[in-house]
Amino acid sequence: MLKGATALWLISAAAPALAQSAPESDSQDDSEIVVTAQKREERLQDVPISISALSEKELESSGTRNLQDISRTVPGLVLLPSSRGVNGAPVIRGIAGTAGAPTVGIYVDDVPITARASNFAGNVDPRLFDVQRVEVLRGPQGTLYGASSMGGTIRYLTTAPSFTDYSGRVRTELSSTAGGGTNYELAGAAGGPIVTDTLAVRVSGLVRRDAGFVERIDRTSGALVASNVDNSETVTLRGAVVWRPAAGLEIEPAVLYQKVKRDDLPVYVAALPGTSQNNTSPQPGVSRTVIPSLTLRYDFGWATFTSVTSTLRKREWQDLDYSTLQSNIFSGMDFFPGFEDYRSTSHSQVTQEDFAQEIRFASSGDGPFTWLIGGFYRKTEDSFSQFVADFGAEPLLTTLTGGLTFEQAVGLPLLPGSGVYQGQTDGTEKELAGFGEVTYMLLPGLRASAGVRVSRVELDFERLTQGPLNGGVQHVAGSRSDSPVTPKFGLSYEASQDLMVYAIAQRGFRAGGVNPPVPLGPCAADLAASGGTPASGYGPDSLWSYEAGIKFQAFGRKLSANAAVYQIDWTDIQQPVNLPGCGFGYTDNLGKARSRGFELETTVRPVTGLSLSGRVGHTDAILTEDLLAPPNPTTGVRNVISRNGDRVVGVPKWTVSLTGEYRAQVAEGAEIFLRGDYQWIDGVTRTQPPGRIGYNAITYQGDSYDRASARLGLELDGGWEIAGFVENLFNDRPVISASTALSPAQRTLRVTTLQPRTFGIALSRDF
Repeated sequence: MLKGATALWLISAAAPALAQSAPESDSQDDSEIVVTAQKREERLQDVPISISALSEKELESSGTRNLQDISRTVPGLVLLPSSRGVNGAPVIRGIAGTAGAPTVGIYVDDVPITARASNFAGNVDPRLFDVQRVEVLRGPQGTLYGASSMGGTIRYLTTAPSFTDYSGRVRTELSSTAGGGTNYELAGAAGGPIVTDTLAVRVSGLVRRDAGFVERIDRTSGALVASNVDNSETVTLRGAVVWRPAAGLEIEPAVLYQKVKRDDLPVYVAALPGTSQNNTSPQPGVSRTVIPSLTLRYDFGWATFTSVTSTLRKREWQDLDYSTLQSNIFSGMDFFPGFEDYRSTSHSQVTQEDFAQEIRFASSGDGPFTWLIGGFYRKTEDSFSQFVADFGAEPLLTTLTGGLTFEQAVGLPLLPGSGVYQGQTDGTEKELAGFGEVTYMLLPGLRASAGVRVSRVELDFERLTQGPLNGGVQHVAGSRSDSPVTPKFGLSYEASQDLMVYAIAQRGFRAGGVNPPVPLGPCAADLAASGGTPASGYGPDSLWSYEAGIKFQAFGRKLSANAAVYQIDWTDIQQPVNLPGCGFGYTDNLGKARSRGFELETTVRPVTGLSLSGRVGHTDAILTEDLLAPPNPTTGVRNVISRNGDRVVGVPKWTVSLTGEYRAQVAEGAEIFLRGDYQWIDGVTRTQPPGRIGYNAITYQGDSYDRASARLGLELDGGWEIAGFVENLFNDRPVISASTALSPAQRTLRVTTLQPRTFGIALSRDF
């Protein structure tokens, strides 16, 4: 915390020296931001829920580029890291989606892009450019946003085409990462009227390269094999057209395309020098997403009708080095002497095909009674396939057994292509829902609201697995359905434009799902300890959230503060059951939890041009009942899964972020700005504590860490801006994620960390 306080003190100390030349601050205060979190336009300070909104100006000033950057400035939001270093899952208020369906809904405009997370794929993470704002809604949003929003919702609102003005933006960025390579970004956007007041268009594109910083070294000699292996490249394209064929009617087709290509994963072995890995095979990956949509809006005068039709097509391929995993299974070692070049690879493919349709009517005007009613349908088809090839198993087992072939030693032959495992899981999920919300002004400033969503969720799945490590061929198929009802009740009082208090009670729901296959051979002992073979699927979980908040501004809006306190009661939690002896796991409904905490956002503008902001989130998320596994089929012993008071895995108790920004006019048409950002994240538990199934002493405790950044720039007339920046200012290298899954017997620790200190320069122009 001392680093953050020091950085902000330096910024504030610069203010008096420049105050006489400082212009009137053009920074946007909270009262000016208009949001559509409740599917109608409202002033941010008038929305009776806990919400953070990051304007386009804020996104650019902070250098925010992705979801990880967003989490650094939003209290109550953290990104749960994956062991692969990519596709982290967002968590809001401790409702951690470490397993099962997502707990945070993600939208681009009104289009849902949420995907079920796995160790091989996750949500689309849009690269931010030409985005008007980002809204983060904390707490269950099931009434308006459905089952994937039991923890909250994140919305990306893109810049809309203009019917009157031509505008555009270009940005280029060049930077260098310590111990890594060169990063670059080139982005542009333009749009305007084709036919004034009738037809408008907006297009944007971005190309970005992020240099790697992980080295691959030889297992035997330690010699360098390849530098900066974890390079990645991103291409994002978006286009939208708005047509007004008649008065009150708008038709908007749009499409978003994103491709991310990775040469390898940013994962390294903790015991090796620097940030090194000693894999025998590279781990490339590609993710490609296309999201076309069609939005219709018609203004009846008394109400507005909106229809949003969209599809999402996502393909993700990922190769993983399984050489240490397979060697551990057969020999108990990462690499048996004489087999240092052991090769085994996993090739996985995840596909997602979505169709979504929403229609809604929302009342118009500012009368005492407002209402919204709508319907929603979504069909998602998921497919996951994996093939594990082991090119060293035959000679290794021949050596270990004194001459037996693989089939003689294991009892089953290898699959074609030296395969030891092959699996295919297909699922279809359908959701049909009706929703509505009404608000009535009981007295001047006092409003009561109520809403409900009634849904029907159906899931069908089929899974086929085979191979010697699977114990032969297994086929499982099944289905499940749920009919959740998620009500919401609220009360708010707006004493003035600068003061509002509110209280909300609402229910959240998350659908069940399908477990990935667990190889029965290597995991037999772990499965026995957890009570036997896991179920092919898991059921839904749900929660009730109770929240009270206040939003106020004072001293001519030089001071603003938003605060909320909450308690969430969570039942039938979808939790991961780790099998540390074989490196696999599955999901089950395990127990209850309680998450209690608060968020506080404050901004003070003590002098013209200077803005200081602080954001604090506190989340005390614990399990609230003892849970024992079924009896061991052999011993009859019931092992402990969790105890009352155990922390929810992956959730920090405290998050703190601080921002200081100062702007001053240095010449006619020239304004200089200095900004510093600091974030501190409390420590977490990564597994259940000692004495529980899944406890891993090596990875259990995750330490707290911090991160700081700074920007110094100059804005000129004509829309020009040039800025120098440094990310990870103090070059901290904390362990973000830690896993021994690829080394279940020897327990070699593989970790990820922050990108090392990165210096860069950015040049942009608005026109």
